[in-house]
Amino acid sequence: MLKFVSIVFISLILAFRPLIPVLDYVVNYDYITQELCVNRYEPETLCNGVCYLTNEISKSVDDNSQSQNKTISTKQLDVFYINSFEESQTENPIEIEKSGYFHYRDHYQFIFISSLLKPPLV
Repeated sequence: MLKFVSIVFISLILAFRPLIPVLDYVVNYDYITQELCVNRYEPETLCNGVCYLTNEISKSVDDNSQSQNKTISTKQLDVFYINSFEESQTENPIEIEKSGYFHYRDHYQFIFISSLLKPPLV
Protein backbone atom coordinates (compact mmCIF):
# COMPACT_ATOMS: atom_id res chain seq x y z
CA MET A 1 0.00 0.00 0.00
CA LEU A 2 2.84 2.38 0.86
CA LYS A 3 4.49 1.65 -2.48
CA PHE A 4 1.27 2.51 -4.33
CA VAL A 5 0.84 5.76 -2.39
CA SER A 6 4.43 6.78 -3.05
CA ILE A 7 4.06 6.09 -6.79
CA VAL A 8 0.87 8.15 -6.93
CA PHE A 9 2.52 10.97 -4.96
CA ILE A 10 5.56 11.07 -7.24
CA SER A 11 3.39 11.03 -10.37
CA LEU A 12 1.31 13.92 -9.00
CA ILE A 13 4.44 15.92 -8.27
CA LEU A 14 5.69 15.32 -11.81
CA ALA A 15 2.31 16.24 -13.29
CA PHE A 16 2.03 19.50 -11.35
CA ARG A 17 5.70 20.49 -11.56
CA PRO A 18 5.02 23.53 -13.80
CA LEU A 19 2.64 24.87 -11.14
CA ILE A 20 5.33 25.01 -8.44
CA PRO A 21 6.66 28.45 -9.55
CA VAL A 22 3.09 29.80 -9.57
CA LEU A 23 2.51 28.56 -6.03
CA ASP A 24 5.82 30.07 -4.97
CA TYR A 25 4.75 33.38 -6.54
CA VAL A 26 1.41 33.36 -4.71
CA VAL A 27 2.93 32.49 -1.34
CA ASN A 28 5.85 34.95 -1.56
CA TYR A 29 4.10 37.72 -3.51
CA ASP A 30 5.27 40.61 -1.31
CA TYR A 31 8.89 39.49 -1.23
CA ILE A 32 8.98 38.89 -4.99
CA THR A 33 7.41 42.25 -5.89
CA GLN A 34 9.71 44.21 -3.55
CA GLU A 35 13.02 42.33 -3.86
CA LEU A 36 13.17 39.97 -6.85
CA CYS A 37 11.20 41.82 -9.53
CA VAL A 38 13.37 43.11 -12.38
CA ASN A 39 11.11 46.17 -12.82
CA ARG A 40 10.77 47.02 -9.11
CA TYR A 41 12.30 50.48 -9.64
CA GLU A 42 9.84 51.28 -12.43
CA PRO A 43 6.39 51.32 -10.79
CA GLU A 44 4.69 52.58 -13.98
CA THR A 45 5.18 49.18 -15.62
CA LEU A 46 2.87 47.50 -13.07
CA CYS A 47 4.91 44.33 -13.32
CA ASN A 48 4.30 43.18 -9.71
CA GLY A 49 6.74 40.29 -10.07
CA VAL A 50 5.23 38.80 -13.22
CA CYS A 51 8.66 39.04 -14.88
CA TYR A 52 10.12 36.86 -12.12
CA LEU A 53 7.24 34.40 -12.53
CA THR A 54 7.75 34.12 -16.31
CA ASN A 55 11.48 33.53 -15.82
CA GLU A 56 10.84 30.77 -13.29
CA ILE A 57 8.22 29.09 -15.49
CA SER A 58 10.55 29.23 -18.51
CA LYS A 59 13.32 27.65 -16.40
CA SER A 60 10.92 24.88 -15.39
CA VAL A 61 9.88 24.27 -19.00
CA ASP A 62 13.52 24.30 -20.15
CA ASP A 63 14.40 21.72 -17.50
CA ASN A 64 11.55 19.51 -18.73
CA SER A 65 12.57 19.84 -22.38
CA GLN A 66 16.22 19.09 -21.60
CA SER A 67 15.27 15.96 -19.69
CA GLN A 68 13.07 14.81 -22.59
CA ASN A 69 15.77 15.47 -25.21
CA LYS A 70 18.26 13.07 -23.67
CA THR A 71 18.97 10.21 -26.00
CA ILE A 72 19.47 6.69 -24.87
CA SER A 73 22.31 4.92 -26.56
CA THR A 74 21.87 1.26 -27.19
CA LYS A 75 24.30 -1.33 -28.35
CA GLN A 76 23.24 -4.18 -30.52
CA LEU A 77 24.92 -7.52 -30.55
CA ASP A 78 24.14 -9.92 -33.36
CA VAL A 79 24.46 -13.54 -32.40
CA PHE A 80 24.78 -16.22 -35.02
CA TYR A 81 24.48 -19.86 -34.11
CA ILE A 82 26.01 -22.36 -36.46
CA ASN A 83 25.22 -25.96 -35.82
CA SER A 84 28.15 -27.93 -37.13
CA PHE A 85 28.14 -31.65 -37.19
CA GLU A 86 30.19 -34.28 -38.81
CA GLU A 87 28.54 -36.69 -41.15
CA SER A 88 29.66 -40.21 -40.75
CA GLN A 89 30.89 -41.51 -44.04
CA THR A 90 30.40 -45.20 -44.42
CA GLU A 91 31.38 -47.13 -47.44
CA ASN A 92 28.46 -49.49 -47.26
CA PRO A 93 24.99 -47.97 -46.56
CA ILE A 94 23.60 -51.43 -45.83
CA GLU A 95 25.51 -51.47 -42.56
CA ILE A 96 23.41 -48.55 -41.30
CA GLU A 97 20.16 -50.32 -42.12
CA LYS A 98 21.28 -53.49 -40.39
CA SER A 99 22.41 -51.70 -37.26
CA GLY A 100 18.89 -50.41 -36.61
CA TYR A 101 19.98 -46.81 -36.54
CA PHE A 102 16.69 -45.46 -37.88
CA HIS A 103 13.71 -45.59 -35.56
CA TYR A 104 10.42 -44.41 -36.94
CA ARG A 105 7.92 -43.23 -34.42
CA ASP A 106 4.24 -43.28 -35.09
CA HIS A 107 2.93 -41.88 -31.84
CA TYR A 108 0.25 -39.74 -33.40
CA GLN A 109 -3.36 -39.99 -34.47
CA PHE A 110 -4.82 -38.90 -37.76
CA ILE A 111 -8.53 -38.15 -37.82
CA PHE A 112 -9.95 -36.86 -41.06
CA ILE A 113 -13.41 -35.39 -40.74
CA SER A 114 -14.75 -34.44 -44.12
CA SER A 115 -17.95 -32.89 -42.77
CA LEU A 116 -16.04 -29.94 -41.29
CA LEU A 117 -14.19 -29.10 -44.48
CA LYS A 118 -17.05 -28.62 -46.94
CA PRO A 119 -16.57 -25.73 -49.37
CA PRO A 120 -19.15 -22.94 -49.41
CA LEU A 121 -22.02 -23.14 -51.86
CA VAL A 122 -22.20 -20.32 -54.37
